[in-house]
Amino acid sequence: MDDTESLFCNQRIAVVIDTQNVYYAARDLYEKLAEDCPDEVENKVGRVDFAELLNHIVGDRTLVHCVAFTTSTEEVDNTAFLRVLRDLRVTTKNRVVNPEKNRAMTWTTSFICEAMKWAASGKVDAIVLVTGSGIYTDLAEYLRHYPISVEVASFTSVLSRALKETADRFIALEVDHLANKQ
Repeated sequence: MDDTESLFCNQRIAVVIDTQNVYYAARDLYEKLAEDCPDEVENKVGRVDFAELLNHIVGDRTLVHCVAFTTSTEEVDNTAFLRVLRDLRVTTKNRVVNPEKNRAMTWTTSFICEAMKWAASGKVDAIVLVTGSGIYTDLAEYLRHYPISVEVASFTSVLSRALKETADRFIALEVDHLANKQ
């Protein structure tokens, strides 16, 4: 057993997912690779494979809680997407938003409160923030006051350098975490 495996042995984690950030990062990665390296994404689509993403993040650790903050509009039905997340035992918090308003701010406070709640619970050894948004840098800094590991999982194309540097551990999301063509 190497040092990383022993570090994670019996570790309990909570995962908090900013689906908007992850969705746009995956789409942008796919579009860039489709243009620059089409062979690399030949069997992929511009969406996240959440089962693969969670397997990558969790590994041999125990997933205590996972929540995904999602948004939808009246024009777009995301029922199938929410079902996929629920089938993976991910708690979903969906909010219908007005497309004219700033969607990025829709869930920011709730995302922060969820992470803080689990950090203070004593039920987890690590919190994984699945986002690259620098808006959560202060949150990551605050969470370090708890006796937990603060981790960030993100596609590097949208990763805030300050957020990465604040985290105890960075988990890179890559082309392997894009969904395969059906």
